[in-house]
Amino acid sequence: MGKDEKLLLEKIVYARSCDSAKELGRRCVRKGAVAFVGYRKKYFLVYSQSKSTRPRQDNIAKLFLESSNLVPISLLKGNTVDDSFKKSQNGMRRNLRFMLSSKASQVQRDAAPYLWRNIKFQTVIGDKKAKI
Repeated sequence: MGKDEKLLLEKIVYARSCDSAKELGRRCVRKGAVAFVGYRKKYFLVYSQSKSTRPRQDNIAKLFLESSNLVPISLLKGNTVDDSFKKSQNGMRRNLRFMLSSKASQVQRDAAPYLWRNIKFQTVIGDKKAKI
């Protein structure tokens, strides 16, 4: 921050990173990035210790990763920044409903507050109608 924002000139940025939208996202957009999707507070990823090197096989990590991955996947498919953000939000909400249901394991239920925080603090800065 304060050094290389020009590298993002005319770009759409997705940063799945703690506090990325708090200051960095605003600064990037002020310096010429088209849009920035990130998190105003800490991003949480809950995972199983036994599968920490295999997140695709982790039934807890999947609930966090698959829905947040909808931002870049949707952008690559030609959706707007806002539509991509909404798809991610809807995916996280769908996963949260599952995590709060009787179908979820206890570990998945215990991880629900962290996913709720991700939903709450994911944000868009800049041109919501922009597309790649």
